[in-house]
Amino acid sequence: MELHQLRIFLEVASVRNFTKAAERLSYSQSNISAQIRQLEREMGQPLFNRIGRHVSLTQYGEQLLPHARELLYQAGAIEDMFRDDKEIAGTLRLGMVDSLCRVLLVSVMAMYHRRFPRMLVDLSVDSTDALMEQVRKDQLDFACVIHDPVSDPEWNSWDTAEMPVGIIASTDSPLAQKKAVYLEDLAGASFVMMERGAPYSSYFQHMMLDRKIPFQTILTLQDPDMACRLVAAGGFLSVVPIPIAAGYVERKEIALLAVENFSFAQYAQILLHTNKNITPQIRGMLEAVHEAFCSLF
Repeated sequence: MELHQLRIFLEVASVRNFTKAAERLSYSQSNISAQIRQLEREMGQPLFNRIGRHVSLTQYGEQLLPHARELLYQAGAIEDMFRDDKEIAGTLRLGMVDSLCRVLLVSVMAMYHRRFPRMLVDLSVDSTDALMEQVRKDQLDFACVIHDPVSDPEWNSWDTAEMPVGIIASTDSPLAQKKAVYLEDLAGASFVMMERGAPYSSYFQHMMLDRKIPFQTILTLQDPDMACRLVAAGGFLSVVPIPIAAGYVERKEIALLAVENFSFAQYAQILLHTNKNITPQIRGMLEAVHEAFCSLF
């Protein structure tokens, strides 16, 4: 058994697909398949079920999984023990929701690249639920999400920052001229709402429904920058984390409404699976994101 076979095993186990694993590792599919067959011969047991195009771990594969992760972690730790950060190479798989990607990525990548210039960052931008599922399957090393505080022992919440949520309008909206606005003043308004399942969107919608205040959702999207641009164009309102809209507000392109009976905060969080081994390069990215959190929130 060789370490590169275990790396291939973990990649196939992660993506549940030989072709995708080959693409991610820059190998041919035939090479991937041959290495897995060799590993299975050495183990004396099948590690994967292969039913058509569907690939899943057998009970023997499930048993091998944590040991393979630990072996590769320890091997990597030994290799990195006497290395300078600038000499460490490899791939870090990072997930971010679009809202955080817009405001964090530039500063995070600048800090990280200065410290780890040989590292490749493979970025996935998706919804909170999708990213958490990818972390759970070890398809991502960790994810930066917007979520309620996580207390489930499955998760390691490395860092958390409170993000107050507000309602925005165009600067020429009559609502923007009011010193105090109430939810009832929003009756009949057209809203651009952020990603489906976003807790702050759900909270706002429930508040409006509970008060029987009619409103219309005319568009749902994941891009907060586009939501701000649509609001700035006039005619729409939106509910977004205030730090995300801060630049538009400072440039007086949109207005943050002073809604007296609406107060809500979401939490930007760095989530890892509790079983994730933290290598020096992962820790470096965690520290870069933490620094960005501190400067933004």
